[in-house]
Order: sequence, then structure tokens, then C-alpha cells
Amino acid sequence: MLLALYSALTLATAAAVYAVASSPWDRVLASLDISWLTRFPAGGLPPIPQPEESSFLGVLDASVRRVVDPSGGLGVPNSFFAWHWGMVPLYGVLFSATFVATTPAVLEPDTSFPWLTLVQKLFIWFNAWEALGLGVEHGPLHNKLNPPFQDWWYRLTPGTIKYAGPAGHWSFLSMRRSRLDCLVEGVLTHVFTWRCLLAPEVSPELVWPLAACGVYELLFDYGQHMHTYGTQNLHLFVCMCFPVERGQVVGMQLFLTLLYIGSGFCKLGPTFPHMFTMNLASAKFMVGVPWARWFRRLTFKAHDAEPPDFGKTAFAWWLANGAAMVEFSVPFLLYTRNSLAVALSIFTFQCMHVFIIATLIIDVFCWNFTDAVGYYVLYGQLSTGIDLEAPPGMGYGVLVVRKSAVHKLRRLTLHAGTRPALVPGADWAGDWYGFYLFAAYTWTLLPALVVEAMGEAAPSDGLLHASGDFALFHSALFFDAVVAHLRFDGLSSLRLTEELGRACGFAPGECRLCWAGAFPSFLLPPGGRPATASWKIVDAAEGVLRQGSYDAATIDDPRYAKPSDLLDLDLLGSGKAAKPSTGSQLPRRSPPRTRASSRSPARPRS
Repeated sequence: MLLALYSALTLATAAAVYAVASSPWDRVLASLDISWLTRFPAGGLPPIPQPEESSFLGVLDASVRRVVDPSGGLGVPNSFFAWHWGMVPLYGVLFSATFVATTPAVLEPDTSFPWLTLVQKLFIWFNAWEALGLGVEHGPLHNKLNPPFQDWWYRLTPGTIKYAGPAGHWSFLSMRRSRLDCLVEGVLTHVFTWRCLLAPEVSPELVWPLAACGVYELLFDYGQHMHTYGTQNLHLFVCMCFPVERGQVVGMQLFLTLLYIGSGFCKLGPTFPHMFTMNLASAKFMVGVPWARWFRRLTFKAHDAEPPDFGKTAFAWWLANGAAMVEFSVPFLLYTRNSLAVALSIFTFQCMHVFIIATLIIDVFCWNFTDAVGYYVLYGQLSTGIDLEAPPGMGYGVLVVRKSAVHKLRRLTLHAGTRPALVPGADWAGDWYGFYLFAAYTWTLLPALVVEAMGEAAPSDGLLHASGDFALFHSALFFDAVVAHLRFDGLSSLRLTEELGRACGFAPGECRLCWAGAFPSFLLPPGGRPATASWKIVDAAEGVLRQGSYDAATIDDPRYAKPSDLLDLDLLGSGKAAKPSTGSQLPRRSPPRTRASSRSPARPRS
């Protein structure tokens, strides 16, 4: 049903574009008129009386006096703010209805609430809302009454002036809107948006074309990139292009914290106090109220003196820069992963977004609503703070291939020079250079994983070429040769092992990857808890056989001073990886510091 709805929506969009192609753009929905709002002047003020001082600067003096006056302000009618504030619940209701209608998991009693899908669709919805001109730069606050929304015409009108190139710096690009611009920004962006919104789950593949449209805007229409908050949304879309296990969520979390930190940092200085003070003094709850006068006395040097002094006080400087410092510093609490610190950060930013919606005279209200919800979901629901254990750090692994199946590696289509890297050692020198040399460099958890994967078929004397049923290859070096790319961290080995199984036709048990991840890049354990890293044993034919996590204390145990010490240490928490040797005097210990899980083998891939 959703596919049929998406197809119908695509055809309707194309038909609409074709229908209006031959008619003047200024007639399409141009009859929308909200100038009736001017009939409700409550809360507004008329222009100031014509000043006796007729000079330009004298008139400006009188204008500032009216705005700063405790009973003055900008004099914007309440009806204007009611329109813009009313767009926020409309935005939320329409999104909520769309989300519930297209996300079955919301109403399924036996499933957890799809918080990730919620935040994904929310940011996609917000991007479309702004692309249609329903957010910033619309309505009476921006002197747009008839009609109040205009951006869709701009996106669909060839020949209009545009701000081309990243930050307008590519002078070789045309500064006029082309038909390709209209197609990508006015049609495809919305088609791909609804393709994501109508899906029960937002997969990376669904986001790819939408992100590509965002990249197109960045490169060829920087003005619309800024208009749709591409400085935020495009970065989030790029993160959504990756699966969760490859860092999608933590990518969004890290980006948003950097966005807030950067936003606060850039406000620090002598400029922001002037903007912050005038904005706050002009807010509806700061004019015509008992506290309006003392606030102005705290922030303006002598606004009611003759002659007046509208300069800002030291208090105004500290108040504004203090607010900027809060915006700059509070996101760092998310890195602690302490529940109280994270809750304080979330509460602070909810208050900040409400404050902006209540005071600012520029309609960035839906943006602040979206980011408030996103902040809560990303840092309060998907994880407590930033999921520092999620970022994939350096990983390393060993491919354990049965000698009877090594010949299947010949089925790979290889470029010149790679064949020697796929041949197991034929003597001790081959064992040394092919495995032991680098294994001595990366030993920690790997020996336990390799012993677990080989089981009873492990070499009896450590001479890989002479005994045992397996040939061992370092996965990073193996795939660096096969794929001809430098991924010394070994992260790519996880996915490439499955493709290796398909390409070579390995049967279950013939090729396994023993992979150990690294710890998060953080100096101190987050939230007082020990940092953990993950490990996996992946069969090339069956997928993940076992996986778990370990903390630094596991491999820093004083009893694990050299690889042979693991003979009596059950590092994987399975009771199988350790195989005591005769005469071993090391006491057996329990494995409280590792967490392991296993699953039944999947059906072999054909």
C-alpha cells in the first residue's frame, strides 16, 4: 500500500509540475492572503510621531528610544506572533500524523517505541518543511502576507538569481537558476523525502538520493542550502547514509554537539551582547510589565536620561556572554554519560529552545522545536548522552582458513601482485613473516579469539605450516591486498569477510574472522563506568557466530602478562577458549569483565 501511495504521489508531483509549466508562476496559489491579520492590532504600536529633528541620525535616535522604552518594543501585533507560533503545533501535528500512519511499530504492543525512526523522519520532515518555505522567511514577521509562502515558486522558476557554489566562492558557476536546479530542488528533493517518510523504517539506502540532493544544493545553490538549514540537515543525512552498526547514531550525536558548541563559541565576544539585549528587551514578556524598567536599567547605561545613553552595561555583556557560554559548555556534559549530568544538559537546552521561540522576532521556531525533540531523543532515549562505545575505532583481526579450503581463494578475481599475499607459509620463515611477526605486534585479545575459532584443530606445536588444520592470515593485510586499499584499522574486515565467503564459496567452518575492536577514544571512563570494546567471531558463510565485549581491565590483568598466560584465563567468558596445558600452575579465574553472546548459525549462503 505504501509503495502504491508513493507511486501515486510521484505521478501527482510530475503532473502538477507539468500542469503549471505553461502558466505564470505568480498565479499558482498566489491567491493565498493572510493580510486579515492586520485587522487584529492588539499588542501592536503605531509608528512613532514624526520627530522634530529631521536629520537622519536624529530620527534614528527617536526610533531607538521607542524600541528601548519599557512600554515600547517593536510594537508587532500579537496576531503576527500568534500566526508564527501557531505554525509550530501545526508542524508537530502534521508530522505526528504522518509518523504514526507510516510507522507500524508505533502501534505494535510487543515492540519498543521506534525512537531512531522518529528522529530520522523528524529531521527529514523538517528539511522538506523549510524547502517548501513554511518555516523561516515566511509570514507576517517577514512581511509576507499575500501570499505568506513563496519558496516553492523560487525553487521551480528557472532564471532567478541564485547564490551559487559553496559559500558563493565558485565564480565559474552560473548565478542563475537552471532547469536542472528546478528538477533537483523543486521535484526530486520532495519525491525522495516522501519516499523516506512513507517507509516503515528509514534505511541508509533510502537516504542516499535525498542526501545527494542536499550535496547538489551545497555545490550549486548555496542559498537554498542555507535556507533549508543544510549546515545541519545535510550533515545528519550523511550520517543516516550509514547503518547504525557503522556509527549512524553516534555520528548524529557528535555532529549536533559540535553544532551547539560551535554556535555558542561563535557568539562569544562584543557583538552578541548588543543583539541579545535588544532581542530580549523587545520580547512580548519584557514590555509593559513591572520588570521591564529595572531590566533596562541593568542592561542600558541611561536609556531614560536626557540625553539618553543606549550603550550596554557590563551586566548586559556578562548576561549575553554567560548565555553563550552555557550553550558552548553544556553539551560537554553529554560526554560524561552520567545520567544526572545528561539530564541537566537536556533540560538546559529544552529551556534554551523555548526561550528562543518566545523571544526571537525571526521565525526559526520549527527549527528550535525540531532540535529540542532531537536533542531529547538522541541523548535521552537512544543512549544516555553520547554513545562513546559506539564509534568504531581501530579494529584488528585474523582470518582462520581451513587448509583444505585454502585453494578456494583462487576463485577470487585479483589484480597483479596479490597472489603471494594469499598463499600460506610453506616453512617457518613463511609462518614468521606471514603471521607471527605482526601477531606479536597486535597481541591482546586476538590469541583467545583464534584459539576459540580453531578449537581442537589448532596446531599442536605452533608451526602453522607443519601441523593443525588452519592457515592464518591477518585480515587487515589480507584485504588491503585483495581490495587494494589502505584500511589498516581492520574495520572493513567485518563486511568483507562475508563477501569473501560468497566469492570463494566457503562452506560453514572453512573461513572465520576473529575480530577485536578497540576502546573508545576517551581519556577517562565515561560516567564512571569502564569503557568497553567489542569482539566478534564471524563465519564467512554463516555470519556472526559469537560476539561480546570486554573492558580494559580484562587485558590489563596482571596475570595476563604474555600470550601463553591465557591458557588458564577465560577471556571470552565461554569456558572454551582457554585450554590448559599440562603442568600449568595458573589458577583459574571467573570472567566477570567480559560479556559474550552467541546465536544459532544462520542458513549457509549460496
